[in-house]
Formats: sequence, C-alpha cells, structure tokens
Amino acid sequence: MVKKSLITLVISAIAAIVLLISCSTTEDFAAGGRQPAGASQSSPAASEPLPSPDEVSVAFVPLLGGSVGESTASAISAYLEMHPADFLILTGDNDEVAKTADGLDGVKLIFDGAAIISLSYPGVRTDGAGTASLANVKIAAFSLPEHINLSEDYASQAGEGAALIPYEMLNQDGAVILAASLNEPSHRDWTIFSHVAYRTPVQWEASLAIEEEGYFDAYDISRYSEETALGSTFIDGELKERVDFLYFKGCALKSINTFDIPGLSDGTPSRRGLIADFVI
Repeated sequence: MVKKSLITLVISAIAAIVLLISCSTTEDFAAGGRQPAGASQSSPAASEPLPSPDEVSVAFVPLLGGSVGESTASAISAYLEMHPADFLILTGDNDEVAKTADGLDGVKLIFDGAAIISLSYPGVRTDGAGTASLANVKIAAFSLPEHINLSEDYASQAGEGAALIPYEMLNQDGAVILAASLNEPSHRDWTIFSHVAYRTPVQWEASLAIEEEGYFDAYDISRYSEETALGSTFIDGELKERVDFLYFKGCALKSINTFDIPGLSDGTPSRRGLIADFVI
C-alpha cells in the first residue's frame, strides 16, 4: 500500500508539473511572448489593406550639392509644420540622406541616393528599390550622380544622363509620382524661346527619356511660361536651373511650388525644394 501511495503521489506530481508548463506556455503565446521552433512572425502592416487616398501631397528636398548640417532636418520639419505633406522625399549621397532622415519623424524607406518618408501613412510598403506603395499610387525617387559641367559645351553632354536612369523604376503601372534629381537641365527649358542668355536649344536626354515613358513634368505644365516662372532648384551665381523634378503619370496635378530651406537655399551653390499636390 505504501508503494502504491508513493507511486500515486509521484504520478500526481508529474501531472501537475506538465499542467503547469502547459499553462505557462499558453500564457506566453497569448501575451505574444515565446514561440515554438519554426514559427514565424508576420508584420501587422502586411495583413492590413493599404490606404487609397483621393489626394497626395509630396515635398521634395534635394540635398545634392547642399551643405547638410544638424539644423537641416529641423528646418525641413519647421517648413512642413506650416505646409503639411503626406510624403517627404530626400535625394543626395547616402551619408547626406541618412543623416538628414535620422532627424525626421515618419516611416522611413532609405534607398541608394534617396529616402521616401511617409508622414501620413504608417502602413506604406515598398515593393522595389526606390518605390513606396499605397493601394492606388506609388511614390518613387532616384538621384543621378553629378555628371555634367554647365561651364563646358552643353550639347556634347546632353546624352549622358539618359544612360544612368533606372528604367525599371519608371516601368510601373497605374498612378506614379516620381521625384528625380537628374543633375542636368530639362529639354523643356533649353529652347529657342528661352529668355536666359546662356541657354541654347539642347535636347537634354534624361528629361526627354522620362517623358517618353509616359510621365509629365509637373512644374513645366503648371507654369504660364518659362520666363515668368523659372522654377530653379539649383542656383550658382548667374546659373539658375531646374535640375530636380517631380514627374507624374496616371493621376492629376493640383498645384506645385518651389520653396527655400535654410542651410540649403542660402549658400553658394544653393538648392530649392518642390512641394506638390496630386489628385489620384
């Protein structure tokens, strides 16, 4: 009888321990804690439907050639407090982009030479290099390296930018808003009708190639004339050019303007940003 009692006690103790372990494991799972080997964690955002906004506002700040200091992110934030945007796009070399993005709020998608920061949509996704996606529109960005010298013969350099364009980024269906730092002027500006003395008719092929992919130059189609609205994003003495662009396709432009950023727009050379609203 004593042996049977001991055996019964041992069995009961083992059963209690197993039950305790089982309850503990269940609590861990319920609290999102430990998971068994082989289990995978899925991102909550991946299972949620993407937003489908009727309008999207985009602010674009080119850092290329600018002097990026600790105050740059603060200056951008101050501008966006007065002029809210759904997305902020930065272009420049990787260190410039990373340093500036680090001081800004939002969901940050960092790419080679560009960053897309979602300020309004925390569930934004990326499905390719340089692209952020919502349900009904994609935001894309890239920057080309500095590859021309505007003090030299223009026509001989006009084809260099087109060879550097990431065409796979352009070949996207549906509505796309594209921020591009081409670091060369637009064929839309260098025409026989230009009032700028140093310009001659030159087919700058990077801007031409993007338009041939079905994109529209947002600033160009919004202005009454190149003479009344130069839209320069790069200024160095008498040299004033648009070398940073917002393009779009599959949606409609509502408004677009250039703007200054302290620390970027008050030096030599200086850069200016673009802010635009689109109807999707």
